[in-house]
Amino acid sequence: MRFEIRCKLEKKVISTDYRRKILSFFKRSLEEYNREIKKAIYDDPERRNFTFSVYLPVEKIEKDRVYLKNDGIKVFLSVENMMEALHFLNALIGSKGKKFSMGENSFVVRSIHKREEIEIVRDEVIFKALSPIVIREVREGKNSWYHDFDKKGMEILKKNTLYNLKDKFYKSSLEEFEVVPIKTRRTVVSFYKSNFPVTLGTFYVKADKKILNYLYKSGFGSRSSAGFGMLEVIE
Repeated sequence: MRFEIRCKLEKKVISTDYRRKILSFFKRSLEEYNREIKKAIYDDPERRNFTFSVYLPVEKIEKDRVYLKNDGIKVFLSVENMMEALHFLNALIGSKGKKFSMGENSFVVRSIHKREEIEIVRDEVIFKALSPIVIREVREGKNSWYHDFDKKGMEILKKNTLYNLKDKFYKSSLEEFEVVPIKTRRTVVSFYKSNFPVTLGTFYVKADKKILNYLYKSGFGSRSSAGFGMLEVIE
């Protein structure tokens, strides 16, 4: 299920590291709704089944600040599991009207709307990234290295994806997985005071339609539950 959450900011400026504040908002909303459900959705799973993106009416960006044209932002949430989606919805409804901290700023949830969700019926699709794709390689000593959509990056992205899906799909259905960039661009984001490269744009994916639907609904790439890798179907 997909939701659009419309929020009103206290001030028209936020940190470039805004994704972790939105993530904290989701965690707090679930915690206040039901601690056991929050634990089951967020704390326990090795890979969480949701992703999100944020629309900001950007006026300009200076250093670590984003200056906005108005005080309204939109958060788009996608949850793959139907029961988890209903719990998210109930938690979000309970959050309406409450003030949530965003560092030096704060926001209030004004409305929640259900969005259309497409069912992918073919074994190939063109996706557009609504939030940046993270390709993260964990090297010796647990150090992270981030890749672009180049040859090496594609190898790491495929390796990570197949590892994350190995307990959800049969091995035979994973063998045909393929990703081909169409029109992509590199940018750099801030997350928990770290800066690393990510990718936006469109790309082709070939895989079993069940896998494509799962990635579409739960996010693609690393850190998808932290506001990265939300996808839109182009064709």
